Amino acid sequence: MVFRQRLLNNRVNLHDAFKENREFTHKGNELILFFILLFKSKEINHIA
Repeated sequence: MVFRQRLLNNRVNLHDAFKENREFTHKGNELILFFILLFKSKEINHIA
């Protein structure tokens, strides 16, 4: 019974970790896009 409960807790922790990781990568992607846009706008300003 204790072993089964521990297994269940591990599964929940794993799910939380995946969820946090997905949110983190989403924020990371937004940050990368922001830097690309910033770089592109600087390039355009430089050309103009």
